[in-house]
Amino acid sequence: MSTESDISTNLGQLYKNLNNQVINTNDVILKQQDVINIVDAEKQRLLLKKQTVDDSLQQQKRLIQLNNSYRLRYTDYIKIMLFITFVIVLFVGIVLAQRYLPFIPSIVFEVMLILLIPISIIIMYYRFRNLMVHNNMNYEEIDYKPPTILSAEEKLAAQVKARETQQSSGDLLGGLSGCIGKDCCGETTQWDSGNSMCVTATNGFTTIDYAVINGDMNVSGLKIVNDSIKPNSPNEFKDYAKY
Repeated sequence: MSTESDISTNLGQLYKNLNNQVINTNDVILKQQDVINIVDAEKQRLLLKKQTVDDSLQQQKRLIQLNNSYRLRYTDYIKIMLFITFVIVLFVGIVLAQRYLPFIPSIVFEVMLILLIPISIIIMYYRFRNLMVHNNMNYEEIDYKPPTILSAEEKLAAQVKARETQQSSGDLLGGLSGCIGKDCCGETTQWDSGNSMCVTATNGFTTIDYAVINGDMNVSGLKIVNDSIKPNSPNEFKDYAKY
């Protein structure tokens, strides 16, 4: 009786311990989920902070790029102003030299002025042109003209015009990827301009049979002696002389 009581007591204690372990395990699992939630929240916070830093860095780079673009543009403006100042000073110097140096022929100064003015205008034109082709937001880039995109009506009009031009030049196919004249003949044919067609080309090794059948050789006007000139017959042994 005592033994059964001890067993029952031990089982009860074991059951209680097992329940405590289950509770502890559930607590651990719940705490792990809490830790995961904390880590995810911290991760999201760091990602947002990183995005803020990246945006700020991008803005700083863009600001530096704009400042550099303005600096390069104003540098070219200053170069143009310095060139204009140099031309004016040189022009005034030539005029003063012409006035105060009478021993030098005036034709020399006139030629210098004639050369100075057009050369200065040409240089200024190319400098301004180089200044205008750059991008307004990024001076290191050049603004190219966008490609011309034709509408469906414009494409159709261009095709009709091209077809009319081809037909007026003698191409009646109107650009349908056809051939004209001798371009239509293959390797074994040649263009007959009299009949406006491709005919079989005759080479030096054409047999008499082939030439006669294709009309390349007319034997009606030839004088046949002992039937010696004639197309090849199916059996040539019958024509050999007997010994």
